[in-house]
Amino acid sequence: ELTITGNELSMLPPELGCVTSLQMVHVDPENNHLRSPPAEIVKEGAAAIVEYLKEMYEARMSRECDIARMGLLGLPNEVCNIKGLTKLNVSDNLVKMIPLSMRSLSELTELNLSDNRLLVMPPVI
Repeated sequence: ELTITGNELSMLPPELGCVTSLQMVHVDPENNHLRSPPAEIVKEGAAAIVEYLKEMYEARMSRECDIARMGLLGLPNEVCNIKGLTKLNVSDNLVKMIPLSMRSLSELTELNLSDNRLLVMPPVI
């Protein structure tokens, strides 16, 4: 069980994704200013938080990131900061826009954006 209420955290470390025995995460959205994990992940509870953080942690080593079917409303900025990322799967989410920061993923060779709510194809791709 992890309780982080009453803090001013902006992110949870990806290493928390390695704590697979974590059953409960208490987050006070009014007092914590979490950008990572995104709010849509936090509201799904401990299992979703651990899954997301584990993927962020593993992506830094494997250079592949699979955040499909996570209910994401947008591409998290931290994904665009993964150095050397070669594969990115963002399929089956609710993403409407791809941020310009995605242009920093210069080594990306495979990108799956299928089954989202994209309105336009961004010029960064």
